[in-house]
Amino acid sequence: MPHCIGFRSIAFASLLWAGTSMADEEVDRIARELHARWQTVSAYSAQMRVTMDVTQSGIRVGTELSGPMVLERLPDDRVRFHSEVAGEVRGGPFNLLRFAITAVSVSDGEFVYSESRFRNTVTVTKDYAASAVDAAPGGGSERLMTFEEQYDLRLRSTGTLNGRRVYEIEGKPKAALRERNPQVRRLVMYFDRETGIQLRLALLDAADKPLTEVTFSDVRLDPDYDPAMFDYRIPAGAKVVDKTAEKDD
Repeated sequence: MPHCIGFRSIAFASLLWAGTSMADEEVDRIARELHARWQTVSAYSAQMRVTMDVTQSGIRVGTELSGPMVLERLPDDRVRFHSEVAGEVRGGPFNLLRFAITAVSVSDGEFVYSESRFRNTVTVTKDYAASAVDAAPGGGSERLMTFEEQYDLRLRSTGTLNGRRVYEIEGKPKAALRERNPQVRRLVMYFDRETGIQLRLALLDAADKPLTEVTFSDVRLDPDYDPAMFDYRIPAGAKVVDKTAEKDD
């Protein structure tokens, strides 16, 4: 499974970043507002749900995972987080292909570890936290820059989601992304106006059906948690993909 499942980690609290150069002045104003709100958040927990529905080589594959996550913002704006979601992957004719999967993402602020368990196989990917924002519930300015490079962003609406007042930011794919991934026609992101926490992210197809969707519910500020959860140990026998070694070479 792609290591971005852990993200998604994530509530991209600093996703809309104060330093953005977006053409849409309204989105720029909202970005600054959300960034200021995010500065007041020290930690939060949420229930995370990830769904994916994609077609590869003519075979439709669906994934649905859910579970808890905890994120802690450090004084220098880095984040530590722990998420663990579990569920099922299904695909093939009549969804005959089915197997359980568990995905764990942990960051100590320096490195991010993305672990997947399925079919008696454990795979762990290690990367630098700053370069693996797509695997972090907290995301960061790097994630924003990625979106800004690939999407034209605008404020679509204001309203409520799960009882919280939100901004809905919409992104339309730029030409390079449309050519590379023609299935994705629209990006939508919902941010809590009170905390700056992201509550939903979805990549939609031409029929406005989610290809990938990450939602965060039951958000709780300053929850009780054990800081040891941010200390990850690679399980014995796991297959390890060390991206830090590749980048250091």
